[in-house]
Amino acid sequence: MLSSQLQFVQFFSRTFLNTSGRITLLFCLITGCCSAQLLITNPVNNQVMQRDLQDSASIAVTGYCFYPYSTLTATITPETGGTDIHYAIPAAHITQGFFSFTTRLKAGSYRLEVTGTRLNHETDIALVPRFGVGEVFLVAGNSNAMGMQNLGARDASDRVVSLNDTNKYLNNENITVAQDLPMRSMEFEPIKAKSLLYPTGETSWYWGELGDMLADRFRVPVLFMNAAWAAANAANYKDAASGKDGFNIYVGKTWPNRQPYSNIKNTLRYFHATLGIRAVLWSHGENDAQLEVKEEDYFSSIKYLIDKSRTDFGVKIPWIIAENSAGLSIPRPVPAIVNAQRRLASLKDFNTFQGPNLDTVQIPRTINAHFENVSGGVQGLTLAARSWNRNLSDSLFKTVKPYLPSVFIHTGVLPSRTFPGASFTLPYRTEPIPNILAVHAELLDARGKFIDTVGTGKNGLANITLPANLPNGEYKIRITGSHPILPGSVTDIFRIDHTLKQTNFIHSLRTDMEDSEVRISWLMAVNNDIADMVVQRSTDRQVFSDLPGGRFVKTVNQSNLYTITDPIRGDKGIYYRIEYRSPDGLKSYSPVIAMFLNGEPQPLRAFPNPVSGQHFYVRSDIEGDMHFSLYDNLGHQYPIRTSKDDVIGLTSIRPVNALSAGTYILKIISEQGSYTQLIVIR
Repeated sequence: MLSSQLQFVQFFSRTFLNTSGRITLLFCLITGCCSAQLLITNPVNNQVMQRDLQDSASIAVTGYCFYPYSTLTATITPETGGTDIHYAIPAAHITQGFFSFTTRLKAGSYRLEVTGTRLNHETDIALVPRFGVGEVFLVAGNSNAMGMQNLGARDASDRVVSLNDTNKYLNNENITVAQDLPMRSMEFEPIKAKSLLYPTGETSWYWGELGDMLADRFRVPVLFMNAAWAAANAANYKDAASGKDGFNIYVGKTWPNRQPYSNIKNTLRYFHATLGIRAVLWSHGENDAQLEVKEEDYFSSIKYLIDKSRTDFGVKIPWIIAENSAGLSIPRPVPAIVNAQRRLASLKDFNTFQGPNLDTVQIPRTINAHFENVSGGVQGLTLAARSWNRNLSDSLFKTVKPYLPSVFIHTGVLPSRTFPGASFTLPYRTEPIPNILAVHAELLDARGKFIDTVGTGKNGLANITLPANLPNGEYKIRITGSHPILPGSVTDIFRIDHTLKQTNFIHSLRTDMEDSEVRISWLMAVNNDIADMVVQRSTDRQVFSDLPGGRFVKTVNQSNLYTITDPIRGDKGIYYRIEYRSPDGLKSYSPVIAMFLNGEPQPLRAFPNPVSGQHFYVRSDIEGDMHFSLYDNLGHQYPIRTSKDDVIGLTSIRPVNALSAGTYILKIISEQGSYTQLIVIR
């Protein structure tokens, strides 16, 4: 599976397959993407950074390049027109195959292109279609802030975004469960009526409508996170914030993992630490009104919650506190709760602000006991959004000072393949002040979900040790500041393979045709156990010889992008590999990469044929998956093993059991159709 960032990165480059049979070029990232020359890992598509009181914010850009471009330029284009911003990426970053910078932007939406220019003036482009500087909020409270399905929630415009996912589930005891763990990586999209608003929001609720109202007023994008928790009263929040599990009185059991507080803490740490935040929007109180909670108890519980969230986050985040106490069973404001909410909002030097009076919205409530856009009736959700919009006035936005991050972490290049329990070094950068943070490394699965903490770092290098029981699959790593928590960008994918005995430190290996030469380029992760390397070539995949001038000394403590050219000799396929040499003289080898000339070997045709032995190949540099099966003349199927790792650009095919000499039928099924070929085994 490709990383989520690759869904919006588009690439424009030369044609790799010439069907006339003249020249076929092969490029392949070992990590699995067979077309990308550039990859942007931050910002992600639809990301919104909180603007400051001067209407601007800093944006961090991180990415990889897999080709030794003569120049690498980032262009940021305002969506509504205006002057493009250009940034020339330093040559040293190209050499490391890992580029990063920060830039300051005015509020609004933008498009990011990173363009690599080759020596022959051809270009490759990586694209983030939309990101922006605007307003970022965290919603917290109870179910009337969380949202409920099928109550008339509406789509928002593409200016209003969230993460369409949740970290909770309902167990067989009817208890909502969410882990108290580092949160998943960022991935945003426009809010639709039935979208989830990470980590616990259900539907766009009225937040999508509010977002459009704010986007219309301020002409900026808006992002919502939602950590509201159904059935949670003030005592639950205080208990969870103090280290206890909140008790659900409606079910008679506790919510595990110090919920409902943990989601507030972790959303602040793993999203707002990077994105910034204008304020926590607190909408809560109906449960406590029904329970006849005393004013002082509500006041002290929510004050403790606010204090603890700020202590755990490390910043005195603003809170905007709505008046909210009326409901289906009590269709009028409850003085004890409202008075406590007003006191919280007016505490001197507490950085809290008065929110809207939601007790005036849709009274009496419908039988669903929540706000509802009733078909042909009262539009309760819309009225709630309008109430918030009136409250979030221009003057309030000038008063509520948002939090913006002051440091950014750029996560660097890692190996492409390794095995469970392996150790390696991962470089990173911090800006604007270099390497001032203590950091740790967090292992994520291919979708960005946290798995484990796998190392610590300082001075720009993190020492990684993977879990010994890690299953085969695709993973990523995020370098995160430890004190306070500050997530960095997320790496490209790497693969775990139990059959490997050593780590493949080459992150990408590629060949390109340039005039009458082949350019071989490889991006190498940090590996200080290598003294030098030499590029080797072969025409038969068996006998390799050193390429003249192809010896390189390994750069210490940083990734490095190496390149060399090889004049074309002959008209058959050429194969290259990198020989590593350790300080004590031990040799090891990279995977082999193929480059095909004059259409040889032909796509979907097995070779060599006849087969001497039990091993043959099929070209695999075509789009889509291919499935292989092997039969004898009587239709009996023989089990085979296939691998794309032996030679990049080829699929190797081996019978599981040795076959007798004779003629067999290979069947290939691909997106282009099916194909059969006679295979002669000697």
